[in-house]
Amino acid sequence: MDFEPVFSPKSIVVVGASRDPSKIGGKTLKNIVDNNFSGALYGINPKETDINGIPCPPMEDLPDCDLAILCVPAAFCEHYVTELASRHGVRGFIITSAGFGEMGPGSEGEALQKRILATVNEHDGILIGPNCTGILTRDYAGIFAGPVPLLDAVHGCDFVSGSGATAAFVVEQGITQGLPFSQIITVGNSAQIGVEEILAYWDEKFDPETDGRVKLLYLETIRNPEKFLEHAASLTHKGCRIAAVKAGTTSEGRRAASSHTGALATPTAADEALFRKAGILYCRTREELVQAAVLLNLGLPPGNRIGIVTHAGGPGVLLADSLSRGGFKVPELSGNSFAILLDQLYPGASVKNPIDFLATGTAEQLEQILDTLERSCKVDAAAVIFGSPGLAPVDAVYTALGRIMLKSNLLIYPIFPSMITAAREMAEFAESFRRPFFLDEGALGSALQTAAPLLRQSAAFSSSIHVDGTPSMAGETRNTSETQEKWETREMRMERIRQTAVRLLQEKTDGYLSPASCTALLQAAGIPVIAELLSSDLSEVLSFFDESEGSIALKVVGPLHKSDAGGVYLNLKTREAVQEAFNKLICLPEAAGVQAQPMVQKDDDGQELFVGAVREPGYGHLVFCGMGGVFIEVFKDTVSELSPISFADAESMIGRLKSFPLFTGVRGRQPLPRDAFADCITGVSDLVTAVPSIAEIDINPLIAAKSTVSGEFRLTAVDVRIRVDEE
Repeated sequence: MDFEPVFSPKSIVVVGASRDPSKIGGKTLKNIVDNNFSGALYGINPKETDINGIPCPPMEDLPDCDLAILCVPAAFCEHYVTELASRHGVRGFIITSAGFGEMGPGSEGEALQKRILATVNEHDGILIGPNCTGILTRDYAGIFAGPVPLLDAVHGCDFVSGSGATAAFVVEQGITQGLPFSQIITVGNSAQIGVEEILAYWDEKFDPETDGRVKLLYLETIRNPEKFLEHAASLTHKGCRIAAVKAGTTSEGRRAASSHTGALATPTAADEALFRKAGILYCRTREELVQAAVLLNLGLPPGNRIGIVTHAGGPGVLLADSLSRGGFKVPELSGNSFAILLDQLYPGASVKNPIDFLATGTAEQLEQILDTLERSCKVDAAAVIFGSPGLAPVDAVYTALGRIMLKSNLLIYPIFPSMITAAREMAEFAESFRRPFFLDEGALGSALQTAAPLLRQSAAFSSSIHVDGTPSMAGETRNTSETQEKWETREMRMERIRQTAVRLLQEKTDGYLSPASCTALLQAAGIPVIAELLSSDLSEVLSFFDESEGSIALKVVGPLHKSDAGGVYLNLKTREAVQEAFNKLICLPEAAGVQAQPMVQKDDDGQELFVGAVREPGYGHLVFCGMGGVFIEVFKDTVSELSPISFADAESMIGRLKSFPLFTGVRGRQPLPRDAFADCITGVSDLVTAVPSIAEIDINPLIAAKSTVSGEFRLTAVDVRIRVDEE
């Protein structure tokens, strides 16, 4: 698809052009003129021959054009699209008008949108909208929402939004923080072009020499998750940073869950997993998106040591607190160079970190401080807090800071809190240096915590702690031969799963596999399972008890949630207890038999774990892991990732659990078997990859218990449920 007619048109016609800038057609025309479009520009307005020098010829006299921006009521749009496409060579269309598909299924607006799209497609055209505010590129400002931000092709952010109003609000806040933009695209109803198509365009046309590396997204739907993932991941691999807000993640219209895993698989979980896999920062609000954009535009720190420079003690302390809570270090600064620095500052200053050079601090002193910090190599980035009490201008300090940022190897985060008393200086800083800034020290702390997933990829963070406070495993690598061996084993495992599934999937009843089939699939995936007997014959169950060493458990086969139905009896130690439990279970409604298993004894150091997966339409399978047992839906200490999942992905999932310290050993407890748990997670991933028709897997509990022989932890899948649907 050729995007050039809308991104780099040589000629534009505004349909519904007006002299009145309070009207959409008037504001759009004014923005194009004011932002120095160099091509041919026309208006269509039957009441005008020209508007402020812009010709408005009759429709039949309009020269051929690349792009038409329609700012007329929906009822007139079909006529103009047909005429412009068939008679005037227009291939690019931006329809700002409302009254189309957003009116709902079966509406006249939806039918009108479909007819217009058919016409555009018939002429190999491209359509942005309808129901959008337009687009802004480095070539023209074809947008009616304002104000138009600073434009910077290299340092600016590219922003695509499914909502024109949201885009306007994000841009307006970005302007107050000096955030430059390169492109702003609002896709509205996405009749033809949605966020996925814009990502694909950015990816396929990406030029590292001329294109900005910060991409911002606001989405309300993801129509094609596979395409979204492909191009977002490709952009991140090319060195771009992407931050996104996904709205509509708390819909109450969730599926009636048939397992613990189904209950956990919320829309938010799927979106967050998709974003993680693509390397996208997940933001929950417009505020988070703007602060993430400022941070990404300035750059991510290579490590977690932050120096704080301030001329006001309070904000410095607040920032130190915020950074510390987020897992960052504010290291104490000492040594000869800092003793010399202290002598160069006014009496009462401090250089311990935060470095407080007092309200009377000068531009020269700020330069000395930042130079000392850079040469010391004791911090990975510096935050500079400098406002104004309104007594004197701060031009000299802001100018010095901007110049230092352009030449210094030290990453610097400006924080300018005086939004009124230093408004002029802040605007001039942004205009002169094309660098954004934070308005509040807490915003920087929050933005760094939001960026935690990207920061964990840094080698400097691998030997420290996670930004969320959990120990890092990023530095743990496995040798090449071991990785290759695991890969070959997983290929063999997937083939074994496929061969097993061919036979078993013929046996499904009401979508649920029998316990025996579930056990066979888990064994094929290399997931350890407990010995068991499935029977409706009491004598067989009693014989199983006699052959077992110790007590057994009996569970009803049939009802959906066994515990809720009173269908589980544990720790049965005598034949009499087994017989009594069997007679009660076999009489339960929907009971098809009884499942007998030896009791897996979980001592004080043991733990019930959980692994599961659920198929999300369009996304693939979402794999979960976490703490198991009856409280899984109460505490919800689980994490998820989209399949396929590598061993390193599985380790990372375990590291994100709140209960992760249990895997390293806590308060004298023996560590839980992290590698074995990661193998079970990858085993479930391999199961759903090899058998895509699996809709849900629920392994709960997966018990970690000590071997009576070796004393080492072993994992055993005690209860499993697998539901299979057609694709």
